[in-house]
Amino acid sequence: MKFRNSNFFHILLFSFCLLISCPSHGQAQVKKVLTEADYGKFGTLLIKQFSSDGKWVSYEMQYENKVDTLFLQHVPSKQATLIPRGKDSAFGGMSFFAWRVGSNLLIKNLKDGSIETLEGVKRYEFTRDGKHLLVLQPNGNLLIKDLRVKKEERISDVSNYVTNAKTDGVLFTKEYQGKCLLGYFSFKKNETLPLLEEVTPISRMVWQKDGESVGFMVGNALRFLDLKSRKLYSLPMEIKKKPLKIADGALYPIVLSDDGEKVFFSVVFEKPKVTDDKREQVEVWNGTDVCLFPVRQVLEKISIPLLAVWLPKK
Repeated sequence: MKFRNSNFFHILLFSFCLLISCPSHGQAQVKKVLTEADYGKFGTLLIKQFSSDGKWVSYEMQYENKVDTLFLQHVPSKQATLIPRGKDSAFGGMSFFAWRVGSNLLIKNLKDGSIETLEGVKRYEFTRDGKHLLVLQPNGNLLIKDLRVKKEERISDVSNYVTNAKTDGVLFTKEYQGKCLLGYFSFKKNETLPLLEEVTPISRMVWQKDGESVGFMVGNALRFLDLKSRKLYSLPMEIKKKPLKIADGALYPIVLSDDGEKVFFSVVFEKPKVTDDKREQVEVWNGTDVCLFPVRQVLEKISIPLLAVWLPKK
């Protein structure tokens, strides 16, 4: 085969050489050999939170060796602070940022950059408006810090607490001289009000939306307290002579309606204990069964929780 045009031949030859050389050159640039030491450098990036004004963001790099790194970044300037082993972080409005390192809590003022450290912290949270910080210590002390005026209140022997959506106060339980006390601390009045005294532990406290009533458990019984009238309501735990038990666990919460007239919860009818019959049984398997024979055997021994509603005032 002869090429009559020499220029065409040169162009064709050049193009052929270019096609051969470019892929090999590109592969030499991007190829990287990974070693076993590189595997530990891979992590998962998680965006944690934004401050209420959107000027600050926190994110975290999580690694398999659990030596994670927390980052706090100022969005406008893109300046980031690296916090090794930082965990459980939260923003307090637009002015404060807190995180835990081990059992210590560090609180950073985003305005002036100062950092306060509290040792021995079991649990903490900012109120929704970012004006107060609540810290529960292992020794039972509940610290209520007013971040605006740098004042601090301390309640001893606290076992649990819960704030309401209005962020005007906190409900808490404390154990004192063999009794369990239910109390309320008002942020506005800066005072503690005793509400109830029981010999049985108080648990599962929940607020009504406007903070006008609360629901809680006293032992295995459900209670409803109207904070305005201070009237206490108790749920009878027997309906149609069938013993009821209120289901426990995160899947079955107690919920108060927004108007404070209804209490929603889950119940189970307590079944008598079934002893295992080790004798030979005839297993009947039917193709139209909703549950197979082994599943039916399990369901006979357990009770499936049912949703219930209680109208305390009626």
